[in-house]
Amino acid sequence: MHVQSVPVRRMSAEERQVWKIAQEYEQRGYRVVVGPSQDQVPEFLKSFQPDLIAIGPDESVVVEVKLGEEVRRSRHWAELARAVEQQPGWRFELVVRSRPDTELKQTIPVQKIRSHLDLSKRLSSQGELEGAFLLAWAALEASMRKVSEQSKLDQLGMNPATIIANLYMDGALSRREYDDLQRILSIRNRVVHGAPAPEISEGTIGKVRDITLHLLAQ
Repeated sequence: MHVQSVPVRRMSAEERQVWKIAQEYEQRGYRVVVGPSQDQVPEFLKSFQPDLIAIGPDESVVVEVKLGEEVRRSRHWAELARAVEQQPGWRFELVVRSRPDTELKQTIPVQKIRSHLDLSKRLSSQGELEGAFLLAWAALEASMRKVSEQSKLDQLGMNPATIIANLYMDGALSRREYDDLQRILSIRNRVVHGAPAPEISEGTIGKVRDITLHLLAQ
């Protein structure tokens, strides 16, 4: 399916977001199917209707794009995430489409980002790993937005997965950092949406802090 052939001007805002994400995956070499039918999805997805699937040589992705209110009302996304992440070579990406809000486009100062990192390190030393992880990730997202703004990259509704991909393609992230963040993003999605998550290690938190510092140095 060629994603660019669809008349975007007739779509809703949410549908346009789905197609933008589809185009990005296609540009990265994935085979993308938007709104896949039952005969286009693997057996483990038969009871779901994902917004799109992206099939790649090394990994495949199931993507859902929803309004924030919908995410809070439903356990469906946690069930879908569990189904996907039990499959080797697959990952789940939930994109929460934010309502237009200029505050979401503002970035906290570098000093505040570093303060988040310092507090994350203290919490980690005290064994509060989930809190340390969330603070480190907040610092990472702020640093990614700052670098994206400086490089004039499209942040596509503040979706972390897309920003990570854009920064990698722009050269701000190394391949190893990109791979690490793809793995850690899965943990982040499960933690923030209340789904069962693998145990968070100090090494994982340290990777998030190191990548954040690397971005801040640019």
